[in-house]
Amino acid sequence: MSSLLSALKEAQDSVRSYDTKAQIVGVGFIFTIGIITKLGANLPGSSEFNTIAVILFWLLAIGPIMLFGFVLYPSRKTVQSLRSFEEPIHRTYYVSSESPRNLDAYLKDIRSSNWSAEIAYEIIKVSGLRDLKRTRFIRALRASAFSFCVVAFIQILRTTGLDLLGR
Repeated sequence: MSSLLSALKEAQDSVRSYDTKAQIVGVGFIFTIGIITKLGANLPGSSEFNTIAVILFWLLAIGPIMLFGFVLYPSRKTVQSLRSFEEPIHRTYYVSSESPRNLDAYLKDIRSSNWSAEIAYEIIKVSGLRDLKRTRFIRALRASAFSFCVVAFIQILRTTGLDLLGR
């Protein structure tokens, strides 16, 4: 039983670590985009935005921020379903506010629970969430890297006198 609890704790800690990573990288991305935008505005050329510039800003700056947000707040529907589990799961390890029980019903469920099955259920569920958060975190990092490359390319072109944004 202790090894199952250790596995569950590791999976839960891993899920929390992706939240922390996404918050840190998201804030870093916001500050970096601010610095890049400020530097870009100081380059020669008009500071008026046209439609393409606004669209690019939203795609390159706001898009990755939204992707980091998806790491922090994944939809419950995106985590794999475990309904095909044969062992009756009373969900006594993690009590959901969506299916409220009174104290007597909860104590009855605790007494009749197969704790190995309850913990195994939670491990599988949390591991699915961990994998989802990892995938989304990597996707957000890739989008950020792409944004940095595009912004750098646009700024390099502006220094040569070629302005793709029409400024």
